[in-house]
Formats: sequence, C-alpha cells, structure tokens
Amino acid sequence: MNAPQAKLRILSPLKIYFLGLSVYIALWILAPIDFNFKGDADSVILFVFYNLLFIAGLAIGYRRKHESSTHISINIKNTHSLISTIACLGTFGLIVRCFERIFIRSGGVISTDFIANREMISTGGSGSIALIGSLLSSFLYFLPFFIFLTRAAGFRYKYHYLLLLVSLLNPLFDVAFQGSRSSLVMYISIFTISAITTGLLKFNAKKIILGCLLSVALIWFGGSVFWQRTIQLGLDPIASMQTSGYAIFAPASDTVLTYLTHEKSSIISGLLFSAVNFSQYFLHGMYEFFYLAANTNTATTFGLQTLYIPAKIATSIFGGPDIGTLNAGGVLRPGVYTTFFGPILYDFGPLGGAVASFFFGGLTGLLHRLVYKQKIIWTPLYLIFSAFLPFVFVVNLFTSGGGQYAIISAIPLAFLIKSKRITKKLHRLRNQIKPSGTHT
Repeated sequence: MNAPQAKLRILSPLKIYFLGLSVYIALWILAPIDFNFKGDADSVILFVFYNLLFIAGLAIGYRRKHESSTHISINIKNTHSLISTIACLGTFGLIVRCFERIFIRSGGVISTDFIANREMISTGGSGSIALIGSLLSSFLYFLPFFIFLTRAAGFRYKYHYLLLLVSLLNPLFDVAFQGSRSSLVMYISIFTISAITTGLLKFNAKKIILGCLLSVALIWFGGSVFWQRTIQLGLDPIASMQTSGYAIFAPASDTVLTYLTHEKSSIISGLLFSAVNFSQYFLHGMYEFFYLAANTNTATTFGLQTLYIPAKIATSIFGGPDIGTLNAGGVLRPGVYTTFFGPILYDFGPLGGAVASFFFGGLTGLLHRLVYKQKIIWTPLYLIFSAFLPFVFVVNLFTSGGGQYAIISAIPLAFLIKSKRITKKLHRLRNQIKPSGTHT
C-alpha cells in the first residue's frame, strides 16, 4: 500500500517580501505619526540599493517566479515519533529555561513587575544551562508544522491540540515574565507560515475578517503590555509616544496625544493607543536606518550582531569582552529597530552590507527551493527565514537573541528529522491517497 501524501504549498519569497512591503506602505500612509527624517540623499539611495540586492538574491535563490506546490510521501509512524521527540525536548528545554531564569537568576523571587524581572535576569545565571534551555525550547517553534503535516496527510489526533498549546507556552513565558512581545510575534509568524505551507490555512473572506479581528486583539494586547511596562518604568505611556527612543523619528501626532490625554479610560482610547504604539514600532526602523546610514561610513560591530549567539558562546568558553557591551558601543542608538539592513550595515560597513543583503536574500530563496524539491530537513530554516521576510522593513529578527536561538536549534533538528526518515521523495506525482476516516 502506498504511503499517504501531503501537499506542500511553497510561497514565493518574493510574494512574502512584497506583501510585507504593501502592509508597511499602507500603515505608513494611514498612521497618525509625524515622521522625522534625519538622513540624507545617500542614505535613501543605500536603502533602496540594499533592497534591490536582497530582491535579486531572493529571485536567484528561488529560481521561480511564482509560488509552487509539491507532494511528499509521509511515513506516519515516524512522523508521530518525530512530533513526540520534538515536544519532549522542547518542553524539557522550556522547563530548564524557566528554572534558570526564575530560580538561578532571580532567586525564585518573581513579580508582576516586568522591569524588576528584567533587571534580575540580566545579571548572574548559568551560561551553559541558559544555552541548553534556549536552544531546546526553540524546538517548540517548529512543532506546529509537523502536526499540520500529519493533518495534511489526513491523520488527525485530539492530543495535537494539547501539543499546540504547549508550543505556545514558550513565547507566553516571555510575555508573562518580562513583558517581551518579540517571541510571540515570531511564533505567530512561523505558525502562520506553517499553516499556509501545509494547506491548513486557505484564505477566504471569512478567514480574512477573522484574521483582521485577531490582529486587532493582538495589537490591543501588545499595547496593554507596553502600557504596563512603561508605567513600571515610572513614565507616562502617552508622553512616551513622543519622547521614548522608538518615538524620536516616529512621534505620534499632536491630535492623537491631545485625544488620549483627555480620554484615557475609554475603550476607543485604549485601542487607539495600542494601534499608534504598534505603528510607531512597526514604522520607525526605516527612519532609524536613514539616520545611521548618514552617520556610518564603516563597520562598527564587525559581525557581532549577526553572529551574536555564537560569539557569546565563544567568549563564555574562551573568555573575552562582553559582546553586549561591544554591540551597544558600536551603534548610534541602542534599543531601536533599524530594519533588516541596519545591523548588517553596522556589522560589515556599506560595501559589506551590500554583499550581506544579496547573500541573505539568496539564502532565503534557496531554502524555499530546497523545500520545494522535497528536502524536508531544511524545513525549520525555511520556516524561520519565511517568517522573518514580512519584517524586512521593520527589524532584523536574525540578530535578536530569540531569532538566533531558533536558527541554531534548526541545525540539530535537521539531523533529527533526517534520522527519523519521515518522508520519501516522490520522483513522479501520484494521486493523493485519502486515509479512511479520522483518527482520535
């Protein structure tokens, strides 16, 4: 009997890139923000040049103009074994990560004060234990894909819902413990790409409306977290919309500030605050890039942002200066987004940044092509790079701690996928076999 098959829909990386660009332009037009441009003509030219090189890399790496579909033959028994292994290792990593942060770094003293928790985990701790916890817990980002893969092949199990909930606990821990939203954004992005790739998410009018409502809820939630975090810093959240680091180049308009000042407690004002705060975070990076490009003529961080985690591991083993301190000293304005291209400009300088733009674009396109050719071991990296593409104009998620841990964890996960032999390459497409009934 032939093994069941699953159809994979490989979105064109160019399509994802331009979708992200379209959202960015729409928000830039609609957001009530008074942007401050502090770059020059050369900085704008450099930004356009980097994007063109990135697009060229995507096209050359993928070698296709449109999205494509491919069928893979699934070994259900081995796939279940892989899912169980990923879930167990990821859960163990999450437990280790929670233990390390709560008991080793914070001494078991945690509170609802995000700032206090952040200060506690910024000192002390065990480098090796933290590394193990962060790498293994990153496995949970990829768990939904393999669950969706079995469902795409027609095998549905109720315990999958529990595993999906477990996979969500990793980013929720960051939100609850230190008020960080980046891990949750990364999880949702990888989750969405996983659902689209396996065909479980197909857009129609109803799902688009539902997605918009969910986006509004998530934006409101993110704004609420930011509001609480700002108050804990002793700052006025409304005033911070013009004075905080992210607001220097993207301050909220006076009209918005006046309305929020007089209508602090209404539901509409809460939604407006969250929407404007989200827009500021989403849009300010490009103006930050213009500023740094106008004031940076050479490399200043020398690859320490792009290779932050490997460099940190090396210094913890062999000794050396603190990587975080070196990075902070090499940037003009720490703690702000500078689009995807800002960190590589800092790392490699204007010319090296151009090479890096083309390289990362080519690598992203190549990963899409490899998965299209049924090389399933590359799926984790494909998911990460695909999920980061919509944020090219916002932030470089490759240089964030969570993003790099996810990338590094994809390497041992690739070996695990290969050892499980969950698929068999199909040389010729066959009719998809429908399993009889639903499994529970």
